[in-house]
Amino acid sequence: NCIALFLGCVLPWLAQAQQPGSPCRDCLVVIGEARLELPADQVNLSIQLRYTHPTDAQQAYTAHVAAEQRLAKLLRDFAVSDKDVVYTLLSVQKNVIGYDPGREPRQEISTDQRVIIKFRELKRYPDLQLALIGAGFNQFNAVFGSTQAEENKQKAIEKAVE
Repeated sequence: NCIALFLGCVLPWLAQAQQPGSPCRDCLVVIGEARLELPADQVNLSIQLRYTHPTDAQQAYTAHVAAEQRLAKLLRDFAVSDKDVVYTLLSVQKNVIGYDPGREPRQEISTDQRVIIKFRELKRYPDLQLALIGAGFNQFNAVFGSTQAEENKQKAIEKAVE
């Protein structure tokens, strides 16, 4: 992972063609580029919880709650702190998923929720993926990140101006 910052503004002769009161009127132009390589030290993992039933909202909800419990246990097993877990509110909806041969709509009741986890033990990330799949969580994706990104933004700006 890396941070790349590009600094720029409109040239003074172009600024005159802009509307009066434009924030870049008579600007000084600074164009620079900087790149800092930062080691990835965390994974931001997004897990989709979605459960359906053809007619019964309670059954879809019951399956969803069971999945939440399985996921909570799995996160405890991997020592994921509560502060590293964010989730969206549960949504329950009735959807038309197609039409049967007699042109009657086929419907289903579905639950939907996203759970986002910061996982800091990169060496255990493959084990976490396998555990998620083993527990029935097949819809997830991840992005590697660095806890140093925010503190290194100023360094990147200074390097770009050099």
